[in-house]
Amino acid sequence: MKRPATNPIHLAVDKIDHVVPAGRQVVIRTFPDFDDQSREVGAALAARGIPITLLVDDLRSPSPPLDFPCRIVRSTSIAAAWAFWRAAVVVHTHGVYGSIAGSRGKRFVNLWHGMPVKRLPDDTDLGHNQTDVTFATSRLHAANLAATWQLDEEQVHVVGLPRNDALVRSQEPGRTGTEVEAPLALWLPTFRSRPHRPDELDGTDIGTVTQFEGADLDRVDELAGRSGFHILIKPHPAAAPPRAMHLDHVTVWGNEELRSNGWTLYRLLARADLLITDVSSVWIDYLALDRPILFAMSDRDEYLAGRGSYFDDLDDLVPGTICEDFEQLDAALMAHKGGADPWAEERRRARRMHHSVEPGSAAAHVADIVVRFLDHPPRRAQRSK
Repeated sequence: MKRPATNPIHLAVDKIDHVVPAGRQVVIRTFPDFDDQSREVGAALAARGIPITLLVDDLRSPSPPLDFPCRIVRSTSIAAAWAFWRAAVVVHTHGVYGSIAGSRGKRFVNLWHGMPVKRLPDDTDLGHNQTDVTFATSRLHAANLAATWQLDEEQVHVVGLPRNDALVRSQEPGRTGTEVEAPLALWLPTFRSRPHRPDELDGTDIGTVTQFEGADLDRVDELAGRSGFHILIKPHPAAAPPRAMHLDHVTVWGNEELRSNGWTLYRLLARADLLITDVSSVWIDYLALDRPILFAMSDRDEYLAGRGSYFDDLDDLVPGTICEDFEQLDAALMAHKGGADPWAEERRRARRMHHSVEPGSAAAHVADIVVRFLDHPPRRAQRSK
């Protein structure tokens, strides 16, 4: 059953949406602005001649530049609201206007930003109001998404994620703008708390860019030097912005450094020789490249006890060493020195589990669904539940 808006502004947007006629237009709203999901789907829609408006927080020119025509407006502007009202289809990653229900004629395409390992909230307006369809990389994750958001099976399309199109298209490792010759290990921790919601804590907030106990930058720099890797640490976009740094063997980038160096996250990920992460679902995407993965989770028990997981045995699920202290991380990274790959067979088994389709054409599938919505609006099944 659809949920009514409670925020006065969102309520007004919702009410007006019921009287403004929609045209053959699409709005895209993702977090972060100009992320790989929006870029891939935007390009696929533009190739089909669909007018697109991007709603963004930062009106600076996108970096790298977009390769498709579109209109760009600030998400809090009247122009954004008008674009929303006039759009027959809204594509998003985190909901729009508080995940209001909108008019019965509007369709919402939920480009959820990762396959769920940690549990997602089930009683949300995003699931009830703004998920006519969503997408998964495998039947395993499709079942979890459908159960969590009370969706019918046909609402979850197992076609992959558009951001993985960018990942596999530029998958040759190479220099990233850090000007180093060593193999690149990209460290992508998820957030434990958000700057604007410090009371909502997942796991233990270490207060460092790695979110790993004992991993101060000097110690990480020394390990990177011994292992032969250069480690680039990029905190989650929802985490507090880090102070950019460049040590001998370690670089720290935030969202701003990623932008100023002309990279998107998944184009950067495509250049990494090894991934270090935790409960972030980025490792599922990275399986598409068949490269080593390490899991740095010093707060593993606390995180899973609080947030929970869709999987009972994390050790059996992940294709790499789960490191709970710095000594284990040291040993795990050193085990990959010189190109060694002790987890190759387990990783290929995991890829078969998490990728039912070959990555690379998800954006085209999403665009085709959007065009069908524009041409033949379907019944919004989940709203009648």
